[in-house]
Amino acid sequence: MPSRTPSQATRLRKNLTGLTVEGMLATPWVALAIPGNLFVAALVTGALGIPESKYGIIVSLPAWFNALQLLFVPLFERFFTTRAVMIGAGFANVTVWLMLAVTLGFLPTDDPGRAFSILFVYYIFLSFTQSLNGVSWMAWLQGWVPPRLRGRYFGLRNSLLGATTVVFVLLAGQIIGWFNETVIAYQILFLAAGVLRIGSVWRLARISAGEEPVERPPFRMLPPLRAMFAVRPFAWFVAFNTCIAFWMGLIGPFAPLYMGIYLELSVARQATLVMLANLAAAFAMPVWGRLMDVHGCKPVIAVSCILWMGSNYIWAFLTPATAWILFPMWLWGGCVSGGVILGAFNLLLKVVPPELKSGGVSVNLMITSVAAATAPIAGGFLLASGAFGLERETLFRAAFIVQPTAMMLSLFLLRPLEEPRATSMRSVVGAFRSWRSTLIGQGYFVLGSWVFFRRKRRGR
Repeated sequence: MPSRTPSQATRLRKNLTGLTVEGMLATPWVALAIPGNLFVAALVTGALGIPESKYGIIVSLPAWFNALQLLFVPLFERFFTTRAVMIGAGFANVTVWLMLAVTLGFLPTDDPGRAFSILFVYYIFLSFTQSLNGVSWMAWLQGWVPPRLRGRYFGLRNSLLGATTVVFVLLAGQIIGWFNETVIAYQILFLAAGVLRIGSVWRLARISAGEEPVERPPFRMLPPLRAMFAVRPFAWFVAFNTCIAFWMGLIGPFAPLYMGIYLELSVARQATLVMLANLAAAFAMPVWGRLMDVHGCKPVIAVSCILWMGSNYIWAFLTPATAWILFPMWLWGGCVSGGVILGAFNLLLKVVPPELKSGGVSVNLMITSVAAATAPIAGGFLLASGAFGLERETLFRAAFIVQPTAMMLSLFLLRPLEEPRATSMRSVVGAFRSWRSTLIGQGYFVLGSWVFFRRKRRGR
């Protein structure tokens, strides 16, 4: 890195501080904007009475646009700078978000079909602008944040955002409880998140950072496919990643419904569960990083996945009398789940050849996003249609056995993968947007909002 003058160093420090403030202001919006989280689930299926099959379609929209961004992002960047795309998409998104917040009170609670149609149109535009904003934010970020500072800076930023997330989740649960889970409570939350998001985008616009050329995903994806999948470790990794994305999204978005209907947990108590999981995840992530440095990514992924999914079998046997077990379960899940996503991120850095970096990340994102998009649609239709002649509660309990089993069986796809011992890559743009959306939807806001950059170790 070239040396910086005092004025340049001061400007960089100011910009990094602004980026941290931006993230803290955006936290409530990040927690609410992805459909599938416990707040949106309670609003859509509870207050508005929309069935699971249609709710699953809404949940799938962000993943569809994560896959389609490979087509529309390069088109936008032909005519606008990355910064302009990011800020424009951010303001467009928050404008529609505030419109949704205002009109929530006018949605017909006695006509679920009409309410679904209105929400579907809203979330199409929200998912499109959110995907555009997210990928351009990551690309813009890598154009001016010095590589030597990324690990240390984002470690601190992640911790601050984790604390902000915990405070917001607790406050949101209390507000919904005060208003007895009525639509007005969600209007208050949506409006507050929208106002803070305006401040977030405005803060981004005030960051005076120059852009350096960054590698863009290729517009035509077909030519490099042969070269990518000829790299066998990469092919096995994409297969594993796709399976995990599908099985995480199959039943996870519907867990809040199960907790509310069959375990009789209020939204406020569910928010407490989410808070415990996020606290645990924030503290455990650095531990998983150190274990990975010593033992490698594959063992960490395998151990953390088994520990996480093994505890999820308990879901199938819970009753209202034993629902208290969920509190230690979510605390445990927050501790062990981070090893899966952090291990997968680092493994992707190792198996993608540097010369195929953009194409490999794009293909991985496209395939896993399609899997993540089809999962909640399939799960919603299975629950709503009474598949196999089973009652809905029985289907829930069966899914809570099938899902962790399938997740652990997916680990066998990593066996043929030979993990390289080192990599020249330390960051990738938008590598895990499908996983991140699913994790945020399931309440793991800290993991979903985590900015991943591989730290540069001394002597390596």
